[in-house]
Amino acid sequence: VYFFPIACFIKRILMSDKKSFKYLIVEVHKSFPNLIEYIAENCSILKIRQHDFALLSKLQYLSLKNNEIDTIEAKSFEYLAMLEILDLSSNKFQAFDEDIFKPLRELKTLDLSSNHLTVLKTPFIQHNFKLQKLILPNNKIEITYENFITTMIMNEYIDLIKNVCIDRGFKILDVNNFNNFKEITRMQGSKKKFD
Repeated sequence: VYFFPIACFIKRILMSDKKSFKYLIVEVHKSFPNLIEYIAENCSILKIRQHDFALLSKLQYLSLKNNEIDTIEAKSFEYLAMLEILDLSSNKFQAFDEDIFKPLRELKTLDLSSNHLTVLKTPFIQHNFKLQKLILPNNKIEITYENFITTMIMNEYIDLIKNVCIDRGFKILDVNNFNNFKEITRMQGSKKKFD
């Protein structure tokens, strides 16, 4: 008779309020191969390393909010093909490589609120065709790229409060172009510098 280790049945990891944690668990897939939820909140995690989520192909929910993360190494998300919700809010991101979210084909919700983002390079979410909710409040984003706005039109919900929306002559910012949105939440709370 073969007995499976109990870790094979664990589907959720929760690490919270562990200020001594600077990095995520090394090779977590070896101990917990069937994770669906991975939560590491209110810790002091500094960066996302390339192999932090290796072989976690069943992961659907990942929350790393309220940490000290300012870097995501290339290919960090390449194994997360089933991920639907990614919460990176309340960290120290200033920018993202434009292909960093590319492997997340099932992503539906992306929360980047309360970071230090100023400019989002286009087209940083162009490969996330299932993305429905993009949450960006409490950054200092200057929306200046026509392609970025065009990409956002595929989303059903966008929160841009407390950002700076700038139209540098892009007609795409005409309000008539936002008819595809089911909800543009609190966009009126942003500073608008439309000409």
